[in-house]
Amino acid sequence: MNSKNKNLGMLLGSVGAILGGLLWIIITGIVLKSVLFITVPSILLVASILIVIKLYNMFPEKWYIILGAAILFLVIINIIFVNILYSKIPDFVGEISTGKNQMGLLQINIFLAIFSFWGFFCIFLGVFKKKKG
Repeated sequence: MNSKNKNLGMLLGSVGAILGGLLWIIITGIVLKSVLFITVPSILLVASILIVIKLYNMFPEKWYIILGAAILFLVIINIIFVNILYSKIPDFVGEISTGKNQMGLLQINIFLAIFSFWGFFCIFLGVFKKKKG
C-alpha cells in the first residue's frame, strides 16, 4: 500500500469513527432541544478531528497509537454521555426506533468497556511495532 493511500485511509477512517461516535449525541440533543447536548459534542467532534489530523501529520509512523487513543477517547465520551442521556432518550423518534428498547444501559456500558480493549490493543501494537529496515 502506498503512503498516500495509507494517509488518506487513516484520516478518513478516523473522521468517520469520530463522526459516528459523536453524531448520536448531537442528534439526541436536537431531539431533546438541548443546546448543551448539541454544542458540547459538536465542539468535541471538530476538536477531535483536528487533533487526529495534526497528530497524524506530525507522527505518521505512530498511527496505531493515534488510532488507539482516538478509540479510547470516543469510548470515554460515549460512556459519559450515554449514562447522562440514556433515561432521556425516547424509544422512538417519529416512527424510527432509537434502539433503546433493545439494549439496556448496562449492556451498552459493557459493550463500550469491551470496545476499549480495541483502543488499548492498537496502542500496544503501536508501541511494540517493529521498525522496518
